[in-house]
Amino acid sequence: MQPITGFDKLDRVLRIFARKRPVEDDSPSIGTPSEGLVTAVRSGNCVLFASEELSKPCGMSLFGAFQLGLVDYLADSRLIAVADQQRLRQLQRSDEDTALFDKLLKRVAGNFPSATAEYAAKVYSRAGALSLLHESLRGIPFCGVVTPNLDNLLERVLNIPEEFRVLSDSPEVVAAAMDAGQPFLLKLRGDVKKPETVRIWPEDAVRACPRLVLRAIVETRTLFFLNTSTVQIDLWMTAAGATPKMGPHYAILPYQEKSPMHRKAVLRDKFGIIASEYKFDYSGPLVEFLHLLHVPAGNNHANAADVSRQVPQ
Repeated sequence: MQPITGFDKLDRVLRIFARKRPVEDDSPSIGTPSEGLVTAVRSGNCVLFASEELSKPCGMSLFGAFQLGLVDYLADSRLIAVADQQRLRQLQRSDEDTALFDKLLKRVAGNFPSATAEYAAKVYSRAGALSLLHESLRGIPFCGVVTPNLDNLLERVLNIPEEFRVLSDSPEVVAAAMDAGQPFLLKLRGDVKKPETVRIWPEDAVRACPRLVLRAIVETRTLFFLNTSTVQIDLWMTAAGATPKMGPHYAILPYQEKSPMHRKAVLRDKFGIIASEYKFDYSGPLVEFLHLLHVPAGNNHANAADVSRQVPQ
């Protein structure tokens, strides 16, 4: 019997680790744009709906992180006591007390509207670098953009005339743009450069949103939800009074291992939304997906059948 060498031991260890190697990632593939989405984009009938998840890779805070930052900002400004800061943070960490945290923080922030608006401007006015996803939106001829985002990243990347970049309090401008076939940008939660227009809490923005205009968009245009959570989609489509008959609309969702098929079925049955998913921490497939929607300059209304044949199946 030959003695066991160091190389033999190393080989055995490597074989053990090989047996324990994790299985390949089986998250669903994003696929390629459907013919319906291609047709809507090429015919100038597609409206982009982008939420905060699109801005996260650019360093923008998601709403939960913004809330915690606001708590610390108010405490650092000596507007709330350290004990109140600690209590709010403790509530936020508990899944059971999230609703109470939201309620208490909203009440506290309401006592200091100037400081709250100041912090929002500080967070969302950052001139962060655009992500590959933002850059990939160039060349897609959206007929409009609707967003609850407070940052200005979409304004920087999309070629929308200044006069058609509007807030919720100017729905007539959106209606006029739609009638004239002009691209528009509708910011549902206001502009941090105009503090009086900002609505920090989404539910406040929903109450103040131009529901008739939102409904008109849902009824007459094809919506493309990009990096928007199912919670946000449900919030705004419900506000618009959307029904399955107003579809089809389309959505690209960050992949979640918990009940992915259920999420997609709910969106389809409730709003007529056809959803796909992708791995949120790897944007490569989504960038390729968006590039397939690009239209060559001067050819914004390419024949949809010809374009759909260019999309790999």
